[in-house]
Amino acid sequence: FNSYWFITAGEREQYPTLRGTVLPNIPAFPRATPSFSSSGSTILMVGSLAYPPNRVGFERFYRNCWPTIQRAAPAATLRIVGWMSSDQQAQLQTDPRVQAPGFVDDLDAEYARAALVVAPVYSGGGTSIKILEAAAHGRACVTTRFRLKGLEPDFNGHSDIVATATDDEMAAVCIRLLGDPDERERLARSAYAVIGAKYTHAAFRSTIIEDVSAALRQAGKADLAAAVDTITTAARAQSAP
Repeated sequence: FNSYWFITAGEREQYPTLRGTVLPNIPAFPRATPSFSSSGSTILMVGSLAYPPNRVGFERFYRNCWPTIQRAAPAATLRIVGWMSSDQQAQLQTDPRVQAPGFVDDLDAEYARAALVVAPVYSGGGTSIKILEAAAHGRACVTTRFRLKGLEPDFNGHSDIVATATDDEMAAVCIRLLGDPDERERLARSAYAVIGAKYTHAAFRSTIIEDVSAALRQAGKADLAAAVDTITTAARAQSAP
């Protein structure tokens, strides 16, 4: 291969001798522009518990963070959405302040009802898609420093997505944000601005087109590259308002 696509800047840095660019995964966007203000006291986690990093991370959050949050914020509710076994669901539902519906029909509604989102993941690879998805839905997200790796060039871990180093810090941040809707909104708007600038379908297509055109020229296929450019220009003109 003459060129490669990497899904995060962190993965790109692992292979400095390879020619390539970053082509990030695109999160699912809500059907309408989200409302950045949030109310209530529901902490939402979205993810399949069949995926070991999700399961281990959730169990750690539930064991080490949730009791602290419960004591400090008695009205808080923890809601986990996504595939889980019937045994897992039954066990979680024994806690009156935990909601475990499993799959849901309307993920937009889940984000809209949440005060904030947590992504307590400490292992695994690939794109932190649930962080991006929370940002696309206009919700403040609390995650781990591990899970933010590779996204740091876009998100700094303080002013848009909150990345924590310890269980105590994650619990403390959740408690603080539950009591500060203005800060939740500020974080949500800041993260959404990053998503809107770099993680859209338009940006994805543009990167592919530019890279394919450059690769064709490097391979001595200038005529094909010119054809790609012409088709792209025409398509953009046709889709312009």
